Amino acid sequence: MRILGINALFHDPAAALVVDGRTVAAAEEERFSRRKHGKRPVPFSAWELPEKAAAWCLEQAGLRPEDLDAVAYSFDPA
Repeated sequence: MRILGINALFHDPAAALVVDGRTVAAAEEERFSRRKHGKRPVPFSAWELPEKAAAWCLEQAGLRPEDLDAVAYSFDPA
């Protein structure tokens, strides 16, 4: 099972890739965008996804988006 996890709701957007229960790659968008906390300081800026971090995670594992079994997005409305 290959799962890409995305965190983008608040500051420090990031992506992580888990393959068969093991974390094989993880990165914060800040590493690629060179912006502190990875995105503009606008509350609830969920539209700014960690696209570069997600692409890097997939590249590290030699996967393409269509190879994923699931994508998980961190959000808890409660």
